[in-house]
This record gives sequence, C-alpha cells and structure tokens, in this order.
Amino acid sequence: MTGEYVIYRKEMPYPKGDGSSKMAEKKAEKQELKSIKVEDAFERVEEILKLMESEETGLQKSLELYTEGVKLLDDCQKTLEGVRQQMEILKREG
Repeated sequence: MTGEYVIYRKEMPYPKGDGSSKMAEKKAEKQELKSIKVEDAFERVEEILKLMESEETGLQKSLELYTEGVKLLDDCQKTLEGVRQQMEILKREG
C-alpha cells in the first residue's frame, strides 16, 4: 500500500471576548480545508516539543504551541484510525 495519508482540518480562529465569535464562526466556515501529511504533522509536533522545552518560550506561547500540538495529534490519530480500518477491510477481502 503506497501513497500519502493527509490530514484535512479547518483552521478555526480563536473567538475574541468582544462578542465577535459569531463573525469568527462565519469566517471559519468559509475557509478552505488545510491539508498536511501525517509525517509532516509528527515532525511539527517534535518541533513544538523542542520549543516548549526551551527556556526562552513564554507561558502564553507555550499554551499556543500545546494547543496546536494536541490538535495535530488528534488529527493524526483520526487519520491513522481510518487507515487501520481500511487495512482491516482489505485483509478480510483478500
């Protein structure tokens, strides 16, 4: 089985506390899906870990990085679960 497995997710802006969350939701609905290869996502998670371990990274930036990393790992898990299911189907058919 060859090919690249790609994660698709919408980039969701963080809602602001000024009541503009409805506007942000509408803008998010219009945004296109962002794609990233699973391998690239894991590489980014490794970069995030290194940045978070750095003493130069502040608390706010660490929180932003953590949030990004969790989203990437969640997306990877969903993608890999889909691949596992495809492999199970192929195994049953073959």
